[in-house]
Amino acid sequence: MVPSYDFDIHWLIPRDVEADPAISKLLGDIGLNGKSRGNYIALFRDPKIIAMIERADPVLRDLLKASGFGFIPFQGDAPAGQYPAEDAAARTEVITRLVAQLGQFDLKGADLGGFDFGGFLKSIVDAGPLPDSGAAPDPRMAPTARPSRTALNAEAMPSGFAKLSCRNRVLPFMVLSLAVTLGVYWVIEHIEAAPIVF
Repeated sequence: MVPSYDFDIHWLIPRDVEADPAISKLLGDIGLNGKSRGNYIALFRDPKIIAMIERADPVLRDLLKASGFGFIPFQGDAPAGQYPAEDAAARTEVITRLVAQLGQFDLKGADLGGFDFGGFLKSIVDAGPLPDSGAAPDPRMAPTARPSRTALNAEAMPSGFAKLSCRNRVLPFMVLSLAVTLGVYWVIEHIEAAPIVF
């Protein structure tokens, strides 16, 4: 079976935070903006791709890491060759960073561990947003029935979530608790700096 170079955007702080103005303002005040570049990571869906990257020379891993990729499998809801339309801006940023980084990492002569860089770039070009996710359908994508979540999970056995360590499962909560801690620290600093009137 040919490995799939599809990847999904995994949000570290849920995008719903942006919808709540109070939380969004608090996070923005302490420098953790939900719309920031560091709020997401690109994760490959296919565990075989992760294995290839682990076998490859470190230059491939360094290039992908600098571009915004992580190295644990993650199975989103999108079928092969497609992605949620709301992830388009983040995907574009990851791809832009990948292209910008290509000149800084020399892949010539490197052992890529079976990772087909040309196939990876082709999958990026061929991917399109899900037709039912609010974006105009890509005319290159033939209309197909969307497989059920159960079918997607069966294809991804073991699931990417099952392979996550406990630390990685709670990472979004750790980031949120850090934001709250920094927010409390910010409030205390401003209270201490304020003149006390009796």
